[in-house]
Amino acid sequence: VLFAETLAHRRFQGLALYAWISGPESVPRSTLHSEEIPTAARNWSGQNYGGWHSDEMDALLEALPQELDRDKRRQLWSRLQAIYAEELPALPLWFRSDAHVWPRWLEGVRPTGHLNPTSLWVEQWRVR
Repeated sequence: VLFAETLAHRRFQGLALYAWISGPESVPRSTLHSEEIPTAARNWSGQNYGGWHSDEMDALLEALPQELDRDKRRQLWSRLQAIYAEELPALPLWFRSDAHVWPRWLEGVRPTGHLNPTSLWVEQWRVR
């Protein structure tokens, strides 16, 4: 009921503790864009539970998925992070560490460094 009623309908006072996960280049549109504020008109969909709105952030969130130039993307991410740090639409309390476990006899496995495990490099795996 926390997500369906309390958060989506914004029926909380003060703070609400919850978590979300994402990969390194996942654009946080669903949690930061003003179009993602749950309202009755949107049938309470969206994850911008705090109702935070920033026109500049909205523009960045729309530009990031379309920008292919690495240096320009870096500038967009840098500005996004600066706005987030200045306006603090959510208060990150900790970052979760994800464990990667594999048998000792398997070599060549490379953890991704984030939540999404992958077997994209399976051709490099070797049995000891």
